Amino acid sequence: MEETKKRNSNDKGGRSAGKKNWIILAVFAVLAVCFLVWAFYPRNFDEITGVEITEGVQIRCNVQSDPFVEDYRFKELSASREIGDVVSILTSSDYRKDIRYPFSNSATSTQAYDGRNMMLDFYDSEAGRYICYLHLIDAGLVEIVTYETADGGEKVRTYTPTDSEMFDSLYEYLDDMAV
Repeated sequence: MEETKKRNSNDKGGRSAGKKNWIILAVFAVLAVCFLVWAFYPRNFDEITGVEITEGVQIRCNVQSDPFVEDYRFKELSASREIGDVVSILTSSDYRKDIRYPFSNSATSTQAYDGRNMMLDFYDSEAGRYICYLHLIDAGLVEIVTYETADGGEKVRTYTPTDSEMFDSLYEYLDDMAV
């Protein structure tokens, strides 16, 4: 009789441990799903940069076609039509968080590319400050540095555009204009 009681009490402990394991597994599964939704949820250009196009916003652009040759061509966009065209191209795509380089300050060192890249610096001349810096690398990566975060530092994030045509359109537009 005592043996039966011991066995029954052991079974309850075993069932309880099994229930705990399932709860822990379910919590990890929910956390994994939340992470994947966060990582792959497309964001628009305004969300990832925080850039508001106002009268005093200027964009300074560098365009490069070969990574081994210092052939950067520079153009400062201040005309509202040019800035509108660039922003229109950038907003034509959504962006997903790039989880391949979550802690990297520079994805360029590990990304293989054909040499085409662009650097865009958004500057607010009315406030006298830089807003953010974008480095677009071969249609696959957009590295964003936001200046003047709440703690006074910089915030670096890496995204991938959902529309790879956006990179080609922007490159052609800036390459035609660059000096």
